[in-house]
Amino acid sequence: LMFKLLRGHKLPIKEKVFDYIFFTDVIEHLYPEEVKMILSEFKRVLKTNGKVILHTAPNKAFYDYGYKYFTRLANMLANITFWPLLFKEKLVTSANPRTDYEKLMHVNECDVQMVRSYFQKAGFKPKVWLESYDFSRIRKRDKIRYLFLQPQIGFLKKWFANDIWAVASI
Repeated sequence: LMFKLLRGHKLPIKEKVFDYIFFTDVIEHLYPEEVKMILSEFKRVLKTNGKVILHTAPNKAFYDYGYKYFTRLANMLANITFWPLLFKEKLVTSANPRTDYEKLMHVNECDVQMVRSYFQKAGFKPKVWLESYDFSRIRKRDKIRYLFLQPQIGFLKKWFANDIWAVASI
């Protein structure tokens, strides 16, 4: 088992060394050209049956569609009816829910198709999916939010799930 923190786009590692590369919560911080370079390097250093395991959040489709056309309005309604009474807080209702930090740091928010495309263009075979939370392990407040204000059931996941996962092989 080897862990390395590296800076730059050329990995100082010989070819076909790794079985797995964990690429978690990084892609959203890289510009598209940087993603292309690093995936090329991943392909070079992965063993023949190696895999890249990716996680990224947020799901761009949520901010562009789910939040914009449903969750924001649902949050406004919840704020004036029951949410503050039950949970002593208000839900986000700004036009753009991203924090200033997120706006600065997330230079490449992705949706499922973008992640799939990055891998395919780099010569990988990706399996990409959306998944946010194990409902048995989250607070009641969050269960209510995900059921009614950010529904993640069936085809709705495309617009409401926060997390994108992928496993890509050569």
